[in-house]
Amino acid sequence: MKRMSTAVIIALAVSMALAGLSCTKKSTFGELLIEVGESVLAESQTDSWPQRKAGWAQDVRNAMNDVGVLKKLLIEFETNIQYNAQKPYWRERREGWLQSVNDAGSIAQLRDLLKELENSFTFSTQSVEWQEKRSDWYHRIDALE
Repeated sequence: MKRMSTAVIIALAVSMALAGLSCTKKSTFGELLIEVGESVLAESQTDSWPQRKAGWAQDVRNAMNDVGVLKKLLIEFETNIQYNAQKPYWRERREGWLQSVNDAGSIAQLRDLLKELENSFTFSTQSVEWQEKRSDWYHRIDALE
């Protein structure tokens, strides 16, 4: 009987573990925005950003899926990244990108603009840990609708 109980417990534990692996949590735009915000090294940010960053992250969480609020927070994040932390083409692209953010009417549009922004960062802009997480972040952001 004891062997049977142990076998049942092990089988339940394995099935629960496998169920956890197959159920990936869907991320929100806000969570993904905060993650990329956390990836940016302090030396790549403006001097005023460290004082605002925690409040900004809370504002992002509070925004839920409010596109109007998230647009402003995405722009605020971008504004606090130093130009030298971005690829040279960004200076020419930035005005069009800002206009696209202001014109965005959906999370899907903001998703694409956040991906474009993240792609504008130079390799040294983000933490070493981000390079390990980046592929997963892209999979999760691509899943946003």
